[in-house]
Amino acid sequence: EILERTEVPTDGYIPIVRCVGDEIDVQGKVTFAGIVRDAKDAQRMYNYWRTTEAELVALQPKAPFVMEEGQVEGHEAAWNQANTKSMPYLLYKGTSVAGTPAPPPSRQAMGMAPQGVLEAIQGAAQDMQATTGIRFDATLAERQYDESGKALHELRRSGDVGSFHYIDNFARALKYTGHLLIVMIPKVLDTPRIMNILREDGTEQMIRIDPSAGKAMMMGQNAQGQQLPIFNPSVGKYGVTVTVGPSYATKRIEASEQMADFMAKMPNAAPLIADLYAKVQDWPMAQEIAARLAKTIPPNILMPDPDNMTPEVAAKIQAMMNQIQQMTMERQQLMKQLQDQTADRMILNSKYEKDFAAKMAKIQTDYETKVMDIAQKMETALAKLDHQQRKDVADTTMQIMDRMNTPQETVPATNTGQNPLE
Repeated sequence: EILERTEVPTDGYIPIVRCVGDEIDVQGKVTFAGIVRDAKDAQRMYNYWRTTEAELVALQPKAPFVMEEGQVEGHEAAWNQANTKSMPYLLYKGTSVAGTPAPPPSRQAMGMAPQGVLEAIQGAAQDMQATTGIRFDATLAERQYDESGKALHELRRSGDVGSFHYIDNFARALKYTGHLLIVMIPKVLDTPRIMNILREDGTEQMIRIDPSAGKAMMMGQNAQGQQLPIFNPSVGKYGVTVTVGPSYATKRIEASEQMADFMAKMPNAAPLIADLYAKVQDWPMAQEIAARLAKTIPPNILMPDPDNMTPEVAAKIQAMMNQIQQMTMERQQLMKQLQDQTADRMILNSKYEKDFAAKMAKIQTDYETKVMDIAQKMETALAKLDHQQRKDVADTTMQIMDRMNTPQETVPATNTGQNPLE
């Protein structure tokens, strides 16, 4: 009975994904099989011999205690429960045989499965590994501590070679799934919406699907002003490429191990790649540690290779370089102007110093000329005075000269009423 009908917009693709294991065509008859088809008999034998081992061990009587007669006398209840309960201690009565003390009771060794059964179990397990091409023996975890990293890598690679056709068929199934999604996404996601997608490293990123956008991909902003990629799945045509390999976590662990080996062999290069080593770790705050280490690396090493840049990134870097070059030229011009102003200031200072020296020399000359004129006038006036008047004039002149030689003091006016030079 048909319960429901739903139209799937796949444009002719059958929306059923087939993942084939082994496909064998013998004279037109195709046989499909999985990885367990040829391993069934080996698995049955493994189960049989494991069951036989359990049966043989279970049917054997429990290991008894061997003792001399009379050694449990008075302690029968404790010894009867020794096989079913965990006793902290067991008491026994010491006896002697022909005058010699008998040894204490002892438990017999536990029965084991026959060696042939154990070898059959191991052979069945090896048959399964040989049939499937996958190494899954129980001792692998124990041997990892004894084998080198290169040996383990070779063991994993041999297992991959034996089961490669399964991985290859799985990649074809993934590619067909991608074709179905490319056809269906423009028809199903026909209204604007916000979605979360997963990156290769497992982190989430928020994007916007907008069928009305003018481009297949453009950058916008969300309500908080953060950058938000906008996609229009109905613009353009797309293909599918599938790469099957280790997960991001596995690749990160392998990269960490190989980088540690590289830094151990080349310690001089360790400071230059320390930020990358911290970035691939799974520690708490590993990204913050990587960011701090990156600040200690020379800028020319952190500069990305121009051949690996996208046109948008290359254009932004070129614009920044042009801006830096323009700012450098402006700085040089300002430095030149500053130097010119400094030279002009030095010329002006030199001119001011020369003018000041000339004025001071003129003042000194005028002062000396006036002093000589005063002296001549005084000599002429003194020639007309008597002896007492000359003495008074000489004393007053000496006082005036002393006051003149002391600039911080104010020379008071002299008014004796008898000085003829007043």
